[in-house]
Amino acid sequence: FANDKANRLAMLIKSEASASYTVYFDQIDVSVLKENDGYVIFDDEITGGHKVQIGTVGESIKTFEPSKEAHKFLGWYTDRACTSLYEGGKNYSSVLSRVYAKWAKGESFNDSTLSSSNVSAVVDSNNKRNKYLSFTGNDEVKIATVSSGKKYGVDLRYSLISAEGNTTVTVGNQSYNVSINELGLGWTNLSFVVTADSDVFSLKVEPTNANILIDDVIVYEITEDMSVITFKQKSGYGDDVVRIVEVRHHAD
Repeated sequence: FANDKANRLAMLIKSEASASYTVYFDQIDVSVLKENDGYVIFDDEITGGHKVQIGTVGESIKTFEPSKEAHKFLGWYTDRACTSLYEGGKNYSSVLSRVYAKWAKGESFNDSTLSSSNVSAVVDSNNKRNKYLSFTGNDEVKIATVSSGKKYGVDLRYSLISAEGNTTVTVGNQSYNVSINELGLGWTNLSFVVTADSDVFSLKVEPTNANILIDDVIVYEITEDMSVITFKQKSGYGDDVVRIVEVRHHAD
């Protein structure tokens, strides 16, 4: 930021070690702040986003939700360590506000070499840099270390390739029945809310002469500043079960 007496803008790049660097810039936007303008900086180290949002002092600040493959966005926080939630309903002011994105990173199995008689890590034919789990029989895989008694959200996606009956997907003590009618429909997102009854979460799959693929498993703790909102299918639009679990902060 520069005041109205500045006739140039300079950029300082600082490193912690002596070395040679090449830095590329894709796009540089320069905005003029008017006398009654306020602003807030949204910092997101995971996606590389750094957005300056400008508004009139006194107006309500509208946050947004970024997205990234195999990651779960958990909200904006006022500190880089993401320990203090940025509460909604704030207004623009002339005082600098900077907030930071909190994420939970998922397991895409890219570094997995897991292989047994019923489950293996398979290279995606459409993306050689990605692997997913392929289940062809009853088996289970450890997906996270957790704390017993705490509540967690678990997101994943699955694709039913072949089946002669329904397939059960279980995380911890919660199960979901994948209908044979989903055969060949491609990737589907699935979410669980699980209270841990041990220190390990395992993903267990029980197919009936089936092949089911699992990818992008994300496990995150549901803390006291979050609310869980569930959405159920309407009558006539499939089974009346929880399909999606979204984490929303109480302050939003």
